[in-house]
Amino acid sequence: MAPRSVVLLGSLSHLAAKGLAVYAKALVGSMLTLKNMVGQGVNVMPFVPIPLGNMGREDVVRSMMDLDAWITSLSQGQSYALGWTTELF
Repeated sequence: MAPRSVVLLGSLSHLAAKGLAVYAKALVGSMLTLKNMVGQGVNVMPFVPIPLGNMGREDVVRSMMDLDAWITSLSQGQSYALGWTTELF
């Protein structure tokens, strides 16, 4: 990979099937593995998967919001992707 590349890691189907606790642990493990494989100069970052259709499951939407809050708290940054969902759920 070229230096300064960015790899985004996330899976909505895994989050929906396994729940947030299992998903978060797998996400961190996958990120560490990938970071070790690609080495310095490549950023491996988590992202909150965006559904392409109606989820029909508020628990998954809530897990997405919790994941977004957790990622934001770790990075000390800001996340704008799911701000509107706070008003809905």
